[in-house]
Amino acid sequence: MPNLALLIDTLNYLHEHPELHDETHWHNGETGSLAGWVCVRAGAAINGVARKQWATYQEKDRGIIDLAIELLALERADADAILFNITNREATTAARAFILEQETKPHE
Repeated sequence: MPNLALLIDTLNYLHEHPELHDETHWHNGETGSLAGWVCVRAGAAINGVARKQWATYQEKDRGIIDLAIELLALERADADAILFNITNREATTAARAFILEQETKPHE
């Protein structure tokens, strides 16, 4: 089951701090993508610079996108829709649509 609480927390944080959201960066220490902020909000440290960045979570180094997918417990198709966007608006719109879909979906 997807970790909606973490996704909602991250979206709320970025709504309160829109200047920190930048889908053109994984996370550069000042701004970051939705995937980068998911990692940070879960307690990961983002290391490196430019395109050579990774997340350290529970003392293990991981790719930022891989860790975000794991933390959110996403299927690959959902991850593609939510975490691979060109603009901030596309990312937040996709994430909110996913949350709504999950909240209204009958659970087994």
